[in-house]
Amino acid sequence: MKQIIIFGNEQTNLNMAFFDSSWFIGIWAGFISSVLFLVFIYILRPRIKISPQISKSTKAGKTVYQIKIVNKSFFKVIDIHFELTLMHPMGEPKGRGLKMKRIQLKADKLWYISARDTFIRKSEYAPFAVRVIILEDLEQVWNQEEDFLDFKIIAKHGFSGFNKVIRERFNHNSCIIDGEFENGTSMVIQPN
Repeated sequence: MKQIIIFGNEQTNLNMAFFDSSWFIGIWAGFISSVLFLVFIYILRPRIKISPQISKSTKAGKTVYQIKIVNKSFFKVIDIHFELTLMHPMGEPKGRGLKMKRIQLKADKLWYISARDTFIRKSEYAPFAVRVIILEDLEQVWNQEEDFLDFKIIAKHGFSGFNKVIRERFNHNSCIIDGEFENGTSMVIQPN
């Protein structure tokens, strides 16, 4: 049953009057703008891929371990911090905890990583891909079955300034592969 109110010569449907009010439009506009802002935040955050394996090679008689990271965004990534931690599970009186040992890296901070190549902008050196060099002998340090490595990156998007923490967990030392990473976005390790 519809109720119709007559004001002079105009008829107004009460059901339509509710949806035509300015406060209802304001609520929907606010909701839609909030959703669009969240989508904007999600899109304009650093998109970094970490290699699921660690390369091992010998240079000048010294063993070198590397983890490769690639900026998958069309914008540069700035203010990048790296941390590699050896985690050792241990028993505690009321549960289990983790004993952490920080693994030394050659560099644990970078100012920026270039944006990935596009069909307009190409580089033969792949400045959007970086290899993080590990200074310690991983196979000597990482010698217990239950231990694992936790690699963390904190980076800031070059356009929006939004931060993101990216993690990769290396569960077993079988992820150390002899060889070198391929150039570019590839995470494949070519044997020596």
